[in-house]
Amino acid sequence: MRTRLDALIVAATAGEVARLGAALVRRRRQATGCQPVTIGWLAGRRVGLLCAGLGKANTALALGAALSRVEPALLLAVGMGGAYAGSGLEPGDLAVASEEIYGDEGVETAEGWKGLESIGIPLWSGPDGRVHWNRLPAAAPEGSALLSAARSVGHAAAGPFVTVSTVTGTEERAAWLARRFGAVCESMEGAAAAHAALAWRVPFGEVRGISNRVGPRDRASWKLTEAAAAAQEAAEAFLRAWSPTGPDDPAP
Repeated sequence: MRTRLDALIVAATAGEVARLGAALVRRRRQATGCQPVTIGWLAGRRVGLLCAGLGKANTALALGAALSRVEPALLLAVGMGGAYAGSGLEPGDLAVASEEIYGDEGVETAEGWKGLESIGIPLWSGPDGRVHWNRLPAAAPEGSALLSAARSVGHAAAGPFVTVSTVTGTEERAAWLARRFGAVCESMEGAAAAHAALAWRVPFGEVRGISNRVGPRDRASWKLTEAAAAAQEAAEAFLRAWSPTGPDDPAP
């Protein structure tokens, strides 16, 4: 039997959930066969914290193992990301995903890059008959609540997120991705988390603190610490306001 949770919170690195981990009470570790899940109570909710590692492959592996051992009412991705030009977001702000997009799964043609529809092989075909190509959904009710929580912390916007294997490092590529997908935020893990949520039939949400603008790398302007802290503060505010159908044992 899987351990029931209100939310499983996944991030790439320990620093992206350190604040949440410090606030957990009645904590314990759940072995998964991959990365362990730390389970405890936070903001009146029973949650699990999972540090999956960098990138899509680590995220998919860790979540596949974790979701075989825990049963969350929501999968929540938390971390840092880059803001695309035109998003209205700056380092230190917050972004909430309206959907997640695999930004480099596809095929390069003489006419340019095309998504998976062009080769006719979807990334996921659900038992409900729905076919998913590059775009994967985020849960609408939770997304609205997550955006409200983020706005209680600071300036925030919602929109499509793009997940890439290679961090964008030029203005030209950044502008192309923003135009192609209408994207507001870039990361290296989010679409894999949304994919796992689809496979396990778990609602998905995502909030990221903006650490930098997408484009040429200017590390002096990055706000890594501020971005990680803002995302975790928004996640905690969301948990306090959210009303899931959670586990039966009472909060401490």
